[in-house]
Amino acid sequence: MLEIINTTILFYLQTKIKLFLLSIWNILTNILLFPLFNFCFMSSELRIRSLFAMPTLDIPPLKRIQCLGAFFPQWNLYKRLCDKTGKDIISVFRPDCPYPVWHKDEWFKNANPPKAVFDSNQLFFPQAETLFKQCPIPHNSGATNENCEYTDDWWQSKNCYLSHTGL
Repeated sequence: MLEIINTTILFYLQTKIKLFLLSIWNILTNILLFPLFNFCFMSSELRIRSLFAMPTLDIPPLKRIQCLGAFFPQWNLYKRLCDKTGKDIISVFRPDCPYPVWHKDEWFKNANPPKAVFDSNQLFFPQAETLFKQCPIPHNSGATNENCEYTDDWWQSKNCYLSHTGL
């Protein structure tokens, strides 16, 4: 049974990775025009691409990172309500996020993970999704900040605004 679950997980991940990379490729080739630079692929990247039967991109790695960063959720901040207290918070999670988002102080005080029983007669991913939709997530990360409401993953700072991942 465990072998079937591992095969299902591997197939699911391969499919998701392929679809994601192909969608990025379509965006880059059909919408955005990037100048091409001389660059070479690392052998490890070529091995991974051949393992998943993915096409080799002719876009420089730095430009790929910039394009992927435009869709990286931690680079956006949203005003929303804390699902625990109903207070206004600024979070990297959109208001329509299907998972409960709590203010990080409430999360540290009260977030006891729900218990789930794994049923081997059902598919793994629907069960995992049900569990994830019950588990609260903190609205941001960072500590000992002063007047840094519009930041995420920002630590030990004062009077920062629209800052991400720093100290």
